[in-house]
This record gives sequence, structure tokens and C-alpha cells, in this order.
Amino acid sequence: MAAVENTFLLLAKDIRVNKKTKCSENMKLQYDFNVHSLLHFMLPTGCLKFKVGMIFGVAGACRREELYNLKIEDIEESDRIMIVKLPQTKTHIQRSFVIINEPNEKVDHMDIYHKYLNLRPSNAKSSHLFLNYRNGKCTNQVIGKGTIGRWPSKIAEYLSL
Repeated sequence: MAAVENTFLLLAKDIRVNKKTKCSENMKLQYDFNVHSLLHFMLPTGCLKFKVGMIFGVAGACRREELYNLKIEDIEESDRIMIVKLPQTKTHIQRSFVIINEPNEKVDHMDIYHKYLNLRPSNAKSSHLFLNYRNGKCTNQVIGKGTIGRWPSKIAEYLSL
């Protein structure tokens, strides 16, 4: 009976390991196809807030509240790496994630992020990452949770889905 249990445990472990690697490969392929094409080709250049929100949201699996609470101080940059720390989460546990720009990537995530930051005025009152932009100008008003929650609908609207 013990031999059967050991065989079952080994089989279950093998299935879990193979499933994880297969899922991660599929997710990487899906990310490469969908997100890169969205960031590079489909969304207009005026949609930088959507692009930055998508980069941070997909890379860190962020909720809308986490994107809302994200501040510029929570993002550390080095050469081709961004380390993002989320101090306020729903589970009350600080999490962090890394966004890495590989040299051969189709889309430069750091470039999109810096373009968005360059639109930010030097006299911005809030340190929140996402500020409202109207008619190409920053309004010094933080983008709300509801607006961030509607971003997927807006992206689908741009893509005529």
C-alpha cells in the first residue's frame, strides 16, 4: 500500500511541475503577443496612462487600488530594471515586483514610463504616479480608483472590441 501512495505522490508532483512550466510558457507567449502588440501598435501615442497602467498592472498583477496608491517613490530604477514596491495592498502585506527591459524586446517599457513622467509638471502637488491629463496638459488631480477600474473598457473601446 505504501508503494502505491509513493507512486501516486510522485505522479501528482510530476503533474504539478509540468503544469506550472507549461502554463508559464503559455502565459509568456500570450503576453508577448497581446501586450506587446497593444503597447506598440494598437494604442495611440496619446494613451500613455493606459500603457503605463497596463505595464504595471500586468507585470505586478496589480488591483486598481494598488495602481491608485502607487507613488513615484515606490519605483526604483537602475539601468534596465524597475523595482516596484506596493506598500498598501488588499492583504496588508507589502509586495514588490520587477520590470526588466531586455535589449531585444519589441517594446521599451522604460521609455514609455519616462515619456509619461516627462508629461508630469515640476510643480505637481501629489506624488501619486497617475495624474489626470486633459487636452494634453496635467491638471494636478490624481486619477481616481473608478477611472483606473474603467481602463480595460477604454482599451477595449480603442480596439473596437
